[in-house]
Amino acid sequence: MPRKLTLEERREIISFGRFKPQREISRKLNRPQKRINRILRAFYQKNRLKDAPPQRRPRKTTEEEDASIIAAVVKDPFSTTKKIKEELGLSLSLSAVRRRLRAAGLKSHVAARKPLLTSEHRRKRLDFVREHEYWRAEDWQ
Repeated sequence: MPRKLTLEERREIISFGRFKPQREISRKLNRPQKRINRILRAFYQKNRLKDAPPQRRPRKTTEEEDASIIAAVVKDPFSTTKKIKEELGLSLSLSAVRRRLRAAGLKSHVAARKPLLTSEHRRKRLDFVREHEYWRAEDWQ
């Protein structure tokens, strides 16, 4: 891929373009004539010296929707992207929801998996509490 022309080179092409043919400018600057043509056309038709910014697809969400996605995660950090999407009634992909969260600096959280307390665990905890119910601070040291 050819390197981009600097602004100085573009200015030089435009200044030459006023009084010299494109073929001559092309030979003198060692650049393709097509490139010279494009630069001159952009300057005279659109009054543009730099390259045009790339055309991007418009965002699917508004700023309000982005804010509501972020608010939902702040409210419940362990909610899934699917749950957030359904709660807010958004018509976009799960990856789009994740991108909005990542852009806001929020990371995903996974709740730690813990074993449920059995009746045996509950009984042992209750026994421990009853056994140590009247202990003072000194007894714990």
